[in-house]
Amino acid sequence: MKAQTPSPTPADEFTIVALPDTQFYSSLNPQIFAAQTQWIADHVQDQNIQLVVGLGDIVDGGSVLTQWQNADAAVRLLSGKVPYMMAIGNHDYDQNIQLVIGLGDIVDGGGSLPQWQNADAAVRLLNGKVPYMMAIGNHDYAYVYLRR
Repeated sequence: MKAQTPSPTPADEFTIVALPDTQFYSSLNPQIFAAQTQWIADHVQDQNIQLVVGLGDIVDGGSVLTQWQNADAAVRLLSGKVPYMMAIGNHDYDQNIQLVIGLGDIVDGGGSLPQWQNADAAVRLLNGKVPYMMAIGNHDYAYVYLRR
């Protein structure tokens, strides 16, 4: 079965894509994660995609390097095509420290998840406290990820 191409988004509308709970794609089915982000990258223009938001649980095991590498390969497909933010979830934490990933084009500038040389190393201590401001059309929006 061939996937249908969606109708173009009207000029006065925009799309924000949410990627929830990708942990099993990162751990078991990285090709599905890559297919999702490739689809997003391919449809930035016709769907007027302005932002991609990862809703947490990017990986299943916060200290498993291969899962972060799989996630990095998938998210890297968005780099330079659309801004994205990846919030952390409980699966993204290491047992001993709170790992926080870069926020794609927003914070890292390079537009990808960090290359994990040692998954236990502490990276940015943002923990969702950094708001992301963006303008779409005549409106300003703030995205803040809050975690208790």
